[in-house]
Amino acid sequence: MKPSKDPLSSSSEKSSINRLARLLDAQFQGPFGIRIGLDGLIGLIPVVGDLITSALSLGIVGYAYRQGYPMSLILRMLVNILIESFIDAIPIIGNIFDFFWKSNLKNLELMNSYEAHPGKAKKKSVVFLILILIIFALIVCCVIALATWLLIEAYQVISGTPS
Repeated sequence: MKPSKDPLSSSSEKSSINRLARLLDAQFQGPFGIRIGLDGLIGLIPVVGDLITSALSLGIVGYAYRQGYPMSLILRMLVNILIESFIDAIPIIGNIFDFFWKSNLKNLELMNSYEAHPGKAKKKSVVFLILILIIFALIVCCVIALATWLLIEAYQVISGTPS
């Protein structure tokens, strides 16, 4: 599916999405010239702040879905939000990360890139998703290997067998 080309149905909504992304990620001038948005500020409120900003970020993804952007691009947008949400769960580090990882502006750029060069943007999104899946699979394998090693070590300690 291609994004809706009906200027009457989507231009004002696209403009609202642009404003929302900038409000969340780059509305204010912070120290050292760093642009900050409400995402970083609201995110300072433990748990609730991150839930609010994640919900607002999903609004941008919802717009992309309604407009018919390809699923590979939508999944890539969701990965950007998930990365931010997972790191946000780490106290202090997540708050600092919020000021530098601009998932909403990244997602806006993905949509703009797709509109300018659909084939290239779709291909890049598919490659990105494949890399994410490979990284995830490697992490799962490492966790399984570590858990197996820990269980063997624990068994040896409990049973008194030398390692």
